[in-house]
Amino acid sequence: MAIKPTFAAEVLEDLTLRFINPAKLKQHLLPLKGQLVMVTAEKMRKHRTDAQSRYYRGVVLKLIGDHCGYRGSEELEELHQEMRRRFLPKRGCLNIPVSTTSLNTQEMTTYIEQIRTWAERELGVYIPEPNEVINE
Repeated sequence: MAIKPTFAAEVLEDLTLRFINPAKLKQHLLPLKGQLVMVTAEKMRKHRTDAQSRYYRGVVLKLIGDHCGYRGSEELEELHQEMRRRFLPKRGCLNIPVSTTSLNTQEMTTYIEQIRTWAERELGVYIPEPNEVINE
């Protein structure tokens, strides 16, 4: 499978494109000069936010880890992998869960909510909502 670079752009009123980083696009197009190319346009996805990542790792995983006796970054990473296996869609013939880095903001919110609900029902652990906690 070939790696295909992507270039963000805004569609203007006259249906022309304003590329966010035109120099990067030109550098990529230079070796393609004189050739026919395939162009694809799709709506840009909003990936999970840094705040969501901090809340997930610093609050959600930490509280579950504390309750279950998991300490240190290696054990919290194992907990993260277990949550992925339980709650994220699987892809490919090996049924490997998708990465949280591929989730958009809504998908990440849904994932976190599933974990919060599970933790309360199965472990008796209340995980505060993002607006109920300060995570520094």
